[in-house]
Amino acid sequence: MADTIKALPTPPPQSSKNKNEKRVLRAKERIYAAAGSEPSELFGKHAPRSWGQSLIENLAQIIQLASSGKAGITVQQLVARIKEEASWDPTGLVTNNIVNKVKSEIHVKLQECVMQDEEDGIEDSDQDAPLASSPSKDRPLKRRRKNPATEPKPPAVGTDDTDDDEGEEGSRGIVSSIAEAKGPLPIEEYRKRIAAHQRRLELFKTDRDAAQSRIDQTDTLNNALRDATTIHHSARLSAQESEAALTELEALVANHGDILPASVRNSIPGAKQTLDEANCKAEQAEVVMTAAQKRVDDHAEQEPALQDTVVLMQEAVAGCVDDIDKEQRDMDAAICLQSL
Repeated sequence: MADTIKALPTPPPQSSKNKNEKRVLRAKERIYAAAGSEPSELFGKHAPRSWGQSLIENLAQIIQLASSGKAGITVQQLVARIKEEASWDPTGLVTNNIVNKVKSEIHVKLQECVMQDEEDGIEDSDQDAPLASSPSKDRPLKRRRKNPATEPKPPAVGTDDTDDDEGEEGSRGIVSSIAEAKGPLPIEEYRKRIAAHQRRLELFKTDRDAAQSRIDQTDTLNNALRDATTIHHSARLSAQESEAALTELEALVANHGDILPASVRNSIPGAKQTLDEANCKAEQAEVVMTAAQKRVDDHAEQEPALQDTVVLMQEAVAGCVDDIDKEQRDMDAAICLQSL
């Protein structure tokens, strides 16, 4: 009988889901290599529960760029920039739109730096290179005429110091530096910007101080709970003593009422009233103690969020201070230019 040839089974094609998971994993590994932490650790409460492929790959790209020192911003500044954007987002999370926005800012800034470097190189070559001699030795060769349609435009006056300041300005200065590259603004516009930043600064300080004030209530709430617990314990003990005294009095009257004076028998209603009052005080003390315990528990539950608020608002305060300093420097430079 002829041998039967069996075809080898074809391995199932790899699903797109598995491919996406591998790409997400590789992107997370790139972020860890560049930043030294997992993305969820970097962004804390602003990290989404699951990282989409496009989001994590875009994030890995700009974090690697920042880590290489070619983005004009450190990894820490980049993370702070993205977290700030996330804090203003309705979701409170890092989204693809936020990452793309920051990525676009970095890209525009890099293009601006490249154009600046090319222009500096052209100017240096024009100033330093000697004119070539003509074979006739009668006249020099003409310099190459620049074509304004193809040559990069020179930067506006007043932007020479922006590159030196970018490392210190950090991520918050990227957008404003790009906007100022077109030239100085009217002095009144700088004053309006500074006033707006100062208003934001006061709001951030108010929110930070309010959150810190609530955190500082921990000792006060704990002390109130301790006092309420002590009062409740004392009230319960008094009620128990009154109950024991009434029980003993009723037993005494029941067993020896015929030989006891009438005053002893008549004291039972007073003992019952004393017990009722003691029980009422104990119940009130228990209500106060329960409320104090609830305040302590609620505060303990809210404290992590309050601490996060303090950190975020402090970062926002620092950002506003940087913005005010930058606007002040730009205004001083514009005033100086106007005086020339």
